[in-house]
Amino acid sequence: NRQRVFLATKVSPWDINRGEFFQNMFDTLPESEQKKVRAEAKEYLAGLPGKESDYFGNYFPPQWEEVEKAAVANVLDRRYGSRVDKTKEYTELIIQSVEDSLRRLGSDHVDVLHCPHGASTPAEMNVPEIFEAFERLKKAGKVRHLGFSSHSDPAGTLKAALATGMYSLGMIAYSITNHERVDPVLRE
Repeated sequence: NRQRVFLATKVSPWDINRGEFFQNMFDTLPESEQKKVRAEAKEYLAGLPGKESDYFGNYFPPQWEEVEKAAVANVLDRRYGSRVDKTKEYTELIIQSVEDSLRRLGSDHVDVLHCPHGASTPAEMNVPEIFEAFERLKKAGKVRHLGFSSHSDPAGTLKAALATGMYSLGMIAYSITNHERVDPVLRE
């Protein structure tokens, strides 16, 4: 009985293609521009607790590397995002992923879509194409709620998600090692 089961699925447009096409874009930039992008990303990273910090929890070996790549991708998105067909690369990809999940699950809907799944930075929480995909899926009766997941910068991603007013839930890394940073945002 489907009404007795609560189903969630996760989609990470970042894992599927964002990192790859922004890395490809970065590789085509002149060295002087690459240097500027790296400097801006480094400035963002300097404002975070270090990778050795308990705040990040070090849940998996390449975790900090993902944060660094996301920081570079965020800079590139701000500077060159108009070069990316975001409807195709994000919205349509998310919708297709949910359709594929529904088919595999043998269900007509999921209760929660975690998207983004595995967000590394707050900037990844306010992506209009994610909200567009969610609204289209919700209107079609295929998804009921939007959520996200994040192991990295849990306080930052949760605060950014709250600011959008779009997310019903967040699955974040929360423990005795990072609660002092996360608790104020949870109270919010």
